[in-house]
Amino acid sequence: MQLTEQQASLLLAFYSSDNMTLKYAEYARDKGMKKYEVSRIGESLSEMGLINREDPRRLTLTDEGRSAAKDITTRIEIAKAHLSYEGVNSADINGIALTWALNCPYSLFDAIEKIDQHYKTKSYFNKSESFNGTQLARKIDEGFFVLPCMLHKLEDDPMTPHTNVSMANDAFKRSCEVRVHKGKGYVVLFPMMMTMNRTFSDPMVHTARPIAGKPFNFMYWNGNRYVPVQIENDTLKIPIDDFQFVCLGEDIASRVLMGSIEISATCSNGGMTDANGAVRNMRAMLTVYLH
Repeated sequence: MQLTEQQASLLLAFYSSDNMTLKYAEYARDKGMKKYEVSRIGESLSEMGLINREDPRRLTLTDEGRSAAKDITTRIEIAKAHLSYEGVNSADINGIALTWALNCPYSLFDAIEKIDQHYKTKSYFNKSESFNGTQLARKIDEGFFVLPCMLHKLEDDPMTPHTNVSMANDAFKRSCEVRVHKGKGYVVLFPMMMTMNRTFSDPMVHTARPIAGKPFNFMYWNGNRYVPVQIENDTLKIPIDDFQFVCLGEDIASRVLMGSIEISATCSNGGMTDANGAVRNMRAMLTVYLH
């Protein structure tokens, strides 16, 4: 059912009025319209089954009319919140929101709601604040976010001196999930099989050491010591409580919440070695980004 903006405005006026009943004369006066213009719009809504005209002295919405008005109202509120976050002129928001509500598919509003979950969360923090994962989890709605993540080296690596990005990124998907339930949250990582050759900077060494497998002995720093991560269905779960966050950016749209935690792990074949050739854990900083 496609409504015009005039039809939707009258329908919403019924919906927001006492007992969902309305007098055309009063509506016409408020909108600067002629009563016959409003009557014509009301007649079209009645033909659609949205207005009950059985009692001409007391027009009211049908069940279908209430359902349609509720649906439009929900989409308008989603659109208004999003336009406000995006910095649209407040005087223009109501008109744009109504146009979107009547003409845009439901999939757009589903996408907007996911975007606005990020906006809403970021709005609780400002650039002067640092905070921990516990504070963040209390602000996030139930459910989960899919966020980008990256590992940065905490140790000098003569094999890749040109970058501080850890090669361990190749052992994980570049996105993680932040899952929150009843104020408790986890950052969930997804390990992948890593196969690569690690070359040496020593010109006298002409061989490359193969590195294959998934990271194991994975631990995180909880503020006092390294503790093992929780393993669940081939994923790694780290409590968000132990992440430390900073807030970057001026306005909400460009703001980024960046959370970090120190981790320690090794590869299941040919990982980092010490001076005696024994496999040792690599240390890195895991960072997730809510943007």
